[in-house]
Amino acid sequence: MKELKPLETTRLILNTISLADEKAIFDLFSNDQVLEFYDVKKFTSSVQARQLITRIGGEFENETGFRYAIRLKPLKQDEPMMGSFGVNRILNVAGQFGVVIGCDLHPDYWQKGYMSEVLTVILSELKNHQLFSKKISFVVAEVYVGNDGSMQLLRKHGFHQVSDNIAEQIRLDLEISSRQIFKLALN
Repeated sequence: MKELKPLETTRLILNTISLADEKAIFDLFSNDQVLEFYDVKKFTSSVQARQLITRIGGEFENETGFRYAIRLKPLKQDEPMMGSFGVNRILNVAGQFGVVIGCDLHPDYWQKGYMSEVLTVILSELKNHQLFSKKISFVVAEVYVGNDGSMQLLRKHGFHQVSDNIAEQIRLDLEISSRQIFKLALN
């Protein structure tokens, strides 16, 4: 399996999700607080976590997306990942490449600035390096109504909320939904 290039912030290490993260993935996706604003059905079996890890690895292998494990520094043996962040999809709109991003974080780590650190390093990577031989021009995030924390985070990092959600969902070939669309140009 291909490994993601590890990234670091002051307090965090972002690296490849592996089968060793099965329990942490299960804990995340069986947690009602995590899933309140997430489009995944609640996990009921660790088999689902293993399948998700395999799918994430396949997306990276096929150059259709990636997902980093978010871990506290210093790395300690058997310390679980605290969440994940990644590119869910690559878009091509009129010859301009963009990405749809997504994240999850265990509630024990909410409101501590960790996701802001992650977003800063990911946006820098997307702006300064090609992704699968593609120059990324814009970043999109879909956020459920009521997820004020995520909306505030995106605004803090320069994203703007698209005023006509449905038109933008159609233009970007996204699923039509009640999620709010936030967009950031990287040029």
